[in-house]
Amino acid sequence: MLIWLLVMLIRHRRTISAEAMVWTLGISFLGATTARVPPTSREIITAFPAVMIAGHCIKGRRFVVLQCVNAALLILTTMLATVGHFIPP
Repeated sequence: MLIWLLVMLIRHRRTISAEAMVWTLGISFLGATTARVPPTSREIITAFPAVMIAGHCIKGRRFVVLQCVNAALLILTTMLATVGHFIPP
């Protein structure tokens, strides 16, 4: 999903400041290249311009579905990180 958001971010690069683009690409690079630790929800939330572009591009019912899926995945990863210790916090 993060790859899809980055592609959308690059397609709409004229509406985003250079600082936000560099920040998002840097955080995404760090999240994708960690060898031992999978990308956590904190790293994905930190790449906020990539998430904001989804709100800009997706409208109507598809946006509601996307946000419900995002909320469910955030709750699931939080439960796995805090209760099950499957994902490092």
